[in-house]
Amino acid sequence: MIEKIFGGWEKICRMIAVLCLGVMFVSNIFNIILRAFFNYSFVWVFPLTIFLFMWMTFFGAYVIYRQKREITVDFIYNRLPETSRKVITLVSHILIMGLMGLILWHAPKLIYAQLGSLQVLRVPRYFQAVPLFLFCIVLFFDFLYETVKLIQGDKAAYSVQK
Repeated sequence: MIEKIFGGWEKICRMIAVLCLGVMFVSNIFNIILRAFFNYSFVWVFPLTIFLFMWMTFFGAYVIYRQKREITVDFIYNRLPETSRKVITLVSHILIMGLMGLILWHAPKLIYAQLGSLQVLRVPRYFQAVPLFLFCIVLFFDFLYETVKLIQGDKAAYSVQK
């Protein structure tokens, strides 16, 4: 059940990241063609690209995490005894959940500091931070779930998958 929820969120994140990339690509190509042939360009394309890049990055990062495709340096970790790997994994999960919790704890202050709208796009400035906060929420619960599995003795929770 929980895996289905995380898997569903992964699919949504993938769709959002791909949509952001597609809109960035099309709007920039269109702007380049306009500039080249008509000596005209839209002023909103660059801010939109930056905005969508932030969204794509955070939503895409969750997809990469879920697929276990993030970059890891595991040559030492793989040589450690099973107990050491469990402890290291548990400590890293606690630290990551702590960091996600810290970011979320400060989220209201961060949103309040971003009141107003983006000049060119005319969307609330805090919309830039929405994917960060969603990423932190989902990652916190994902790591909490993985930590519970680790404590229950699930070997997949601390084994490096190749």
